[in-house]
Formats: sequence, structure tokens, C-alpha cells
Amino acid sequence: MLRPGWLLALALASVIGWVVWLMPATVALAPVNGVMLGPAPLQLSQIEGRVWAGSSRWRWQDKQGTLRWQVRWQGFRPGVLADLRGDLLLKGWLGAGSGIVLRDADAALPLASLKGIVPDVAADGVVSVRGLSLHWQKNKASVSSGLFEYTGGTASWGRESAVLPSLRGEVVQNAGVSTVDVVTAEGQRVFQGTLENTMAELRVYRAWPALLGLSQGGSPDDVIFETSRQLDYQEP
Repeated sequence: MLRPGWLLALALASVIGWVVWLMPATVALAPVNGVMLGPAPLQLSQIEGRVWAGSSRWRWQDKQGTLRWQVRWQGFRPGVLADLRGDLLLKGWLGAGSGIVLRDADAALPLASLKGIVPDVAADGVVSVRGLSLHWQKNKASVSSGLFEYTGGTASWGRESAVLPSLRGEVVQNAGVSTVDVVTAEGQRVFQGTLENTMAELRVYRAWPALLGLSQGGSPDDVIFETSRQLDYQEP
């Protein structure tokens, strides 16, 4: 027979679980509504459902759409399956536990929506990501899959402009190192990103300024810029 203390603990746990289950979605989204994202706030309205599953309208600058989410377990790991639609597209499963896990994420971002974030720089075309999966712990981060694409478009900075071709890149993981080479349709590499443990590196090749009409001479395979950064993550 259970002791009175255990009975009281079970009763409290049941009450807390019931209260959380019935908690309206407005409680969860209230801290997010009005948060500044770059030059404009994120606005949420018509919030419906509960914390576990619900929907909302969203608006950012002149972009708007709908957001739906549902708490879903994958194995023993809890997570949220989110679906953002409208002028911006994003869907995928995000879970926590031993680090952060993102699985099968798809996203599409029109670059025109970023106008004003970087002064005097603008671009059109769409950057998309398909099938992105990553696992990020305190001392280790890895990207196991992902396909990146850019449709091409016009970029402008100051009084200069250039028409960019389509670009694509696919994540390759080998011996714990995640690598993505961003190339043109002809296979010319313009960027390379690597992630090993929590060290991220980016290399820019001369082919990139050549596409912008800013490079003369030299080999397109020359590395003209290289940077690295240690990614910080605090365990919850």
C-alpha cells in the first residue's frame, strides 16, 4: 500500500499535468508575440488551441501566414512538430533532451524579405533547405543531412548590381565532420562550410566575387576568405 506522502505526490502530479494539458496556447505564445526579429516585430494573432497543439496567424514586416504546431514524441524524446506557411515556409520536428535535435526540416526564404537588415544590400530569389537534420550537444554538433538551393536572382549593393546564377549544396558527413560545398550549376565551388564537434568554418572562393564582377585574374579555386567560430551551447 502506498504511503500518504506518495499518494499526495501522485495527486499533485496529476493536477499539474491536467492544468498543463488544458493550458491555452495564448499562454505559451505570449512571450513570443512582439519579439523584434531584425528591423520589425513578430506579431501573432488568432491564437487557438492548447499548449500541446494549436495554431496562430503570424505577421512580420509585410509577410504573413499561419503557424501550426503539435507536441509529438519520437522514441523517448519529446518534441514539437511545427508547420509555418505563407510568405515564409518552415516545417520540421524540434526536440530536446541530450542536446537539441532537428529532424527533416524544410524551409524557404525569399531574400527580398531581408531588405533593410543589411544597409544598402538587397537581393531577390529564394534560398531553400530540404531534409535538414542536426544534433547539437554541449561539446559536439553534427549535421547528418540537408540540401541547400538558391534559385538565382539579382543582387545589389550601393550603386553596383549583378545577376547571380542558381546555386546548390548538399551536406556530406564523414568521420564526424559535416561538410557542404555550395556550387554553381556547372559545378564551380563558391563556398565551403564545415562543422566538426562545435567548430564551424567557412571558406569563400574567388569564384564568388567573380560572379559579382568584382574579381580579375587568379584561379576561381583560390580561397580568398576564411573564418572559423566555436559554437556555444548551454545544456538545459
